Amino acid sequence: MDSGALRAVYEHALHLLKRAGLTKILTDHGQMAPFLAADREWMTRTWVPRAVAEAGYNRCAIVESNQVFNGVLVTTGRKIALRVSPSH
Repeated sequence: MDSGALRAVYEHALHLLKRAGLTKILTDHGQMAPFLAADREWMTRTWVPRAVAEAGYNRCAIVESNQVFNGVLVTTGRKIALRVSPSH
């Protein structure tokens, strides 16, 4: 999946979170190729903070990829999400 398609999927997911009043996501990265560095940066620095601020995003479950570098995104995303998530 190229960067544009990946970002479009996550933007649509954010739209759905807001529209449906949901705060959790389950994603399956099992068959995905590794994320590009720019996409990992976008997810952790842009998308996750926006999702927290705009939709109250506070939980995710990820079926991890067989590709080792996607694990970096998952781990980094968790750390960023924990850092920006409001305490409940």
